[in-house]
Amino acid sequence: MLRASVLLLALAACGAPTPALRALPPAARPAEAPAALQAELERLAAPFGDRVGVAVQPVVGGWIAAVNGDHPFQQQSVFKTWLAVTVLDAVERGALRWDEPIRLTRADLIFPHQPIEAEVGPRGRDFTVEALLRWSVAASDNPSTDALIARLGGPAAVQAALTRLGVDGVRVDVGERELHAMGRALRAALEAAPADRAAVYARDFADRRNTATPGATVAALARLQRGELLSAASTARLLQVMTETTTGPKRLRAGAPAGWALAHKTGTSGDYEGATLVANDVGILTAPDGRAYAVAVFTWGTRRPLIEQERLAADVARAVVAHAAAQAE
Repeated sequence: MLRASVLLLALAACGAPTPALRALPPAARPAEAPAALQAELERLAAPFGDRVGVAVQPVVGGWIAAVNGDHPFQQQSVFKTWLAVTVLDAVERGALRWDEPIRLTRADLIFPHQPIEAEVGPRGRDFTVEALLRWSVAASDNPSTDALIARLGGPAAVQAALTRLGVDGVRVDVGERELHAMGRALRAALEAAPADRAAVYARDFADRRNTATPGATVAALARLQRGELLSAASTARLLQVMTETTTGPKRLRAGAPAGWALAHKTGTSGDYEGATLVANDVGILTAPDGRAYAVAVFTWGTRRPLIEQERLAADVARAVVAHAAAQAE
């Protein structure tokens, strides 16, 4: 299925009441967006109010079906997708070598999720840029992510590269160390003001650092798949790594039937009072006939169990599959 994707490239919070769902206005959603798919996305998102954002866009076609598609959501580890784009862009420009060694030490191992830890050893170890990118995307490893950001010159340099590539509506303001600090600050604020949780969540929801809108995310993913961000070789390389993603097996992947390919990246926050605050998944779903769809599912502070948030992503994938089947009839 990945070969079909490469061929396509070569050819071209709380308990407070939440506001009503906001589908994209007519001016922002082309008239040709499939009505049945749009209605199904709205049905699936309805129980989550404005704490969920969903968008679907065909890689070839131009329409977008979305709910809360223009609202910024915290990406969490989804931003590692765009870090990977900037890494490959730097390699293409000669600013970085694919085989360049970058050293990780025990001092870099400060995260709850760091699967690379066993490989670092007691005295540290050099990893190639290629290896760190695979750890960052496929395993969502945090030390490798921050090491790549530092090598590129910091979050501002990553953002500058995205801006140069024309990736709008996606922000990279901080790395993993700062993201984890933001999470700890939120937890402390919630514990310090248990009677004012709604206000605390609202302030956090308004923080635009490392956010992306679902609509901008699928637009950028579609451009990536079409080869508009990177060379065909770099695009194929990144998509291959994204097919190896091991996180979130119950999200988009659970809704993709046999014969469909998925290149994706998840993003997940910590839990508070039994609820996972963020459970994102974004990626490219490719049908057996080569038709591909960019899909983004973001959640934030839904106060719903993780199983329900993951089921939402799987159901969105199923909706895309059903749409593709209807188009093929």
